[in-house]
Amino acid sequence: MNQPLSTLISALASSDDCKPLAIDGATSRQISEIDLDSRRLHQGGLFIAIRGARFDSHQALGTLGSKL
Repeated sequence: MNQPLSTLISALASSDDCKPLAIDGATSRQISEIDLDSRRLHQGGLFIAIRGARFDSHQALGTLGSKL
């Protein structure tokens, strides 16, 4: 998968189940993968933070910039 982030944002925004809350960075970037686990994130990947029953992955957002 290699799509501009803007294309993925448009698809999410049109969904009733998911609405993007915050976008940090250029939306023209090419996205090579989508992952819900920040530990597996690689350069070019898109991390989607979700609030789960045991862990809120929004807590990992602050550390991701230094990881990549």
